[in-house]
Formats: sequence, C-alpha cells, structure tokens
Amino acid sequence: MKVSVYRHIDRIGGIRVLQVEHLDLSYEEVKRHDPVPLEQVDLAHWGGLGPVDTGVHEGHWGLSPGRFRIRSGGGTREVYGCLSYESLTEMMSFLQESYVPDGTSKLDTLVRQYQDGGGAPVRAALEEVVGEGRHDMGRLPRLTQVRRMRMRTADAGTVHRPPHVLQAPLEEWTKKINHSGAEYLTINPSHAVPMIIALEKDLPVRGGSIPRLEYYFHIAVRHCGMRRSRGGSLWYDGKTARLVQNFRSIRGAARSLLERDGALLRSGSAELIPPAHLRARAAIRLPGREEAERLLSAKSLERKTRYRAFRTPGYVRDSRSPVPLAKGMRLIDVPEAAVHLLARTTDGIYIPDDPPACPEPESIPEKATCLLLCNAVVKP
Repeated sequence: MKVSVYRHIDRIGGIRVLQVEHLDLSYEEVKRHDPVPLEQVDLAHWGGLGPVDTGVHEGHWGLSPGRFRIRSGGGTREVYGCLSYESLTEMMSFLQESYVPDGTSKLDTLVRQYQDGGGAPVRAALEEVVGEGRHDMGRLPRLTQVRRMRMRTADAGTVHRPPHVLQAPLEEWTKKINHSGAEYLTINPSHAVPMIIALEKDLPVRGGSIPRLEYYFHIAVRHCGMRRSRGGSLWYDGKTARLVQNFRSIRGAARSLLERDGALLRSGSAELIPPAHLRARAAIRLPGREEAERLLSAKSLERKTRYRAFRTPGYVRDSRSPVPLAKGMRLIDVPEAAVHLLARTTDGIYIPDDPPACPEPESIPEKATCLLLCNAVVKP
C-alpha cells in the first residue's frame, strides 16, 4: 500500500528541507514501522481525498505540506513538503536569500515585499506569519491538507496560512524509517492517530459509474479516556459495512487488492461508519473547475432542472462517503444539473426553492467527481 512520508533532501543553514515521498509497504511493514501518513481522507460533509494547494481543514493541529520553490546548488528546485527550523533569525535569512515567493499565499506575498526591501513593519508581519508554524509539542503536528469541496457555505472564503513552515527541532517531531536502503521520516505524534487503509474504485450504477471508497480501519476500545489494545475492525467494500476481527480476516481477493493498491491515510473514525439516517436517491456528476466555470452565469444559475430528484430538499455528500444507495439509483451526468445543485446548496443542504448563489470557482475541485443527493431516513 502507498504510505506518504518525508525525506530529508537539503539543509540550507539551519533550515531542513523535507520532501513528501510515497513508499510501497506491505501490511506487515506498516505494523512494524508504524508510520503516520501525511495525507488524510475527510468524508464529513463534503469530503475528498488527498492534499491540495488551497483549502486547509481548520480542525487539525500542526503543519501542512505545501508546494514551494527554493534556490539551491546554483539553481532553483520545486519541493512538495515542508521547512523545519529552530532559529527565527536563520529562518528570516533563508526567506530573504533562498525562498522563491512565486505563489499568492500570505507568506509568499510578504516574502516578496521583504526581498524587495520592505522595512521593519514587513519583517514584523512576516515573523508573525512564520511564527504561526511554531510547534506545540503537546499537540499533533498539522501535516495534512484536505480537499474540501466547500461549494457555497455560510462562511465562504479561502483559508490562508503558511502551509509548510514549522519551528521545532526535527528530531522532536519525527522518527526514522529505513526502507530499501534509504532513510525516511514519519511523524512522532503525541497521541494515537486514527488511520485507515483506503482504495478508491468505480461502482456501476444506472447511467454510468460513480467513485466509491473501500476501506478498513480499527475501532479501538476506550475506557475513562484511556486507549486499550482490544477493539473491533470495520471493512467497507463500497456498498456494505462488515465488522471483522482484523485485517487478515478480510477475504483473500479483497484484502490483496487493498494491500497492493490501497493507501494508508489519516482519518476520524466517526465519518467512516455508514450513516443510518441517510440514503442517496441520485448521483450527480460534478464537472471539473474549468468546465464548471463556463456554466456559472446568472442565466444558468436561474435555470430550473427537470429531474424529479431535485424537486425536494436533501443532503449533499461526496460519492465516496459511505452513504447507502437507494435501489436502482441513477447517475445524472448533466453539467447544468450539477450547477443547479451547487447554486442551491449551503453547508451540505440542498433547498430547491432557495435563491441561487454563484459558488466560488475555488470551491469546485479541479477534476470531475460525483455528489450524492440524499434523503433523510426517519425510523420510528
């Protein structure tokens, strides 16, 4: 399975440059090395897999890997990873001489001003921004960026923060992994981190197929706040959830596929338990950002859709979330229908009679995906 870790690729003064790499590890190797992956699956509300360049989930502590460029060895290099430092003075010198600020983040904007001769106010603002990366050793480092399809939300706006700077001795927040003759670094967290083995796959439905998530995770037993080693495990195959004794209890073909093609990811366990109160009545293909932007005109937002599935309110979820699917559910592969849905959805709730509002393009994923429009299931 794929596991995201860090590799120490450069040291410039007192600044450590770490790059994200993916290792292929067996289940037994994962148990032996006990790595904490840098990528996270977040299926609550909107959901999504993996890190992206914008949009950081505020609910996780620490540092997020980011994409940046540095001057090194007489040239420039692009890195997807992070910068670890101990001295703020050395960090400010590095930002002035070796960091290439070619992005639009608050950090890059201030570094540009600083390199162009900005005075004491710019330096003070930059020190404050860099200082947000200080590591409180009592918390888990924030090492994940999360793709969250915010659509239209009540608190719309992009979160900007330094995505890749951490003030802490490297030895305090990492531990070494030796694999195939090379040395890598993984996180050394202060408490247990919930993790899953996940595999995205296509599930056939009427009208096409939708991406679903197959996964396995361990449910630890807690008593009075203390973790115990006992507990069950849950395996979800994209349609049905089953309690199993351990990973080896999954039937052979499915287990082999998860171990060979899956990825080890961080996650909260609550959102991975199939919700009993929802059932998807329709799937809607959401076009990628470039295609969707061409449809975000006032005229298209006002246009009603003819599909029955859109006539009543509902909950909107990512198709990879473990929401049960209604029998005979169909995929609506019509871009205008997706725009209709987005324009009338706030915080994951679709209201057909709501005045349409244009979603921010940044809230739409770059690649096409699918959403589920769900009914609330009320049982006596």
